[in-house]
Amino acid sequence: MPNSPLPPDRLRHGCDPSSLPFETTADLEPLDGPFEQSRAAEALAFGASMRSEGYHVYALGPPGVGKHRLVSQVLAAQAARAPVPSDWCYVHNFEDPQRPRHLELPAGTAVQLKADTALVARSLPAGYVKQGENSFVSPNYDSAENRVILDVGLAIGTVTIKQQ
Repeated sequence: MPNSPLPPDRLRHGCDPSSLPFETTADLEPLDGPFEQSRAAEALAFGASMRSEGYHVYALGPPGVGKHRLVSQVLAAQAARAPVPSDWCYVHNFEDPQRPRHLELPAGTAVQLKADTALVARSLPAGYVKQGENSFVSPNYDSAENRVILDVGLAIGTVTIKQQ
């Protein structure tokens, strides 16, 4: 079949605005799901639902097709159905400073722990002095309570002990 040039009137398809059932696009309801991407949305939902280690999701496509929006929508919907995750705090480990210890706290309580630790830090006795990196001395430092307070406070940055 030979190629033939298109006449100018066939180069563009016109649409009569009065045939549309709305005045402006602001009158339209937003789309619920991804436009023309149902397979991608299903694949993403399946991949994001994997609860084993080693599974990853990769979104590929040209710029401007809505990859970021689609991923955000699917993950937000899954997060809304999932239980709220625990808060995690990493605290200083005096025995091995390169390997912090972690505390798993009920969701939303880490902020209160930080505030409580700051309050405790402000009330520490003047006898606490810094002896060098990660080394502290106090008259009763052997008490477990003092050690935990310092561990948590140093890890979350609310305890700063200056040499007097």
